[in-house]
Amino acid sequence: MPVLRPPPVRIDVAADLACLGEVRTIVGDTARLWGFRDVFDVEVVVTELVTNAIVHTGTRSVVTVQGVGTRCVEIAVADGDSRPPVRVTPYEHNTRGLGLAIVEHLARSWGVRDGDDWGKTVWAQVEEERHLRLVEGCGTGRRLTTARSPRARGPRPIAVRP
Repeated sequence: MPVLRPPPVRIDVAADLACLGEVRTIVGDTARLWGFRDVFDVEVVVTELVTNAIVHTGTRSVVTVQGVGTRCVEIAVADGDSRPPVRVTPYEHNTRGLGLAIVEHLARSWGVRDGDDWGKTVWAQVEEERHLRLVEGCGTGRRLTTARSPRARGPRPIAVRP
């Protein structure tokens, strides 16, 4: 019997960092609908990829989320700049320049595809079942928890297409 996968979800994103919360929520909710119980890695990866697209290209982007196996999604962010992303040495007290390192750590795999007629696409495949995230000094196997801030309200500069 063939495996039924939901259709990909496309999100048009303005070149505005204010969009990040809503994009993260849409992608996390999509992963939950597709059976993920823990969407932390998915939300972090999409946030890093979209942030990189906005900060380093200044163009709008298109996020596509699709299932690529059991408990695995591919997050792809297409933007209008054909230059590939570059890993850099962290700067500004190690708070900037970590995006691709974070994606590399959380994703099963990631890469870049040339755009057919527009820029490039940076993609990452994220599995739900990953090794436990370890925090130095917290003991082996202790799971990280994150406090979530309330969602900011404001204009809705993104559009979702099924």
